[in-house]
Amino acid sequence: MQTQSTKTMDVVEALYKRACGFTEEIITKNAVPAANDQVLYSIQTKTKYHPPDVAAITFFLTNQLPEHWSKTPNMEIREDNLKRVEISFVDPKDEDVKG
Repeated sequence: MQTQSTKTMDVVEALYKRACGFTEEIITKNAVPAANDQVLYSIQTKTKYHPPDVAAITFFLTNQLPEHWSKTPNMEIREDNLKRVEISFVDPKDEDVKG
């Protein structure tokens, strides 16, 4: 029987594999009838590629690096990041404005 920590590590490893993408070998065994009521077996090996999964990447990064990755961006406004913008309205009939 697996302990809770072993199960957790298995899930972490599976999530990491899904996030990075992986290949797996699929082995199939097929029975092929032969003479004299014998059965031969055909064994085929295929390699299947599983591409990285965006949901797994997002989940992994938001949990492992929350200070850099978040589903809800930090919209903190700090005084030192603000730039002053001045807006003024000018009457187009004013002679100084005409070019």
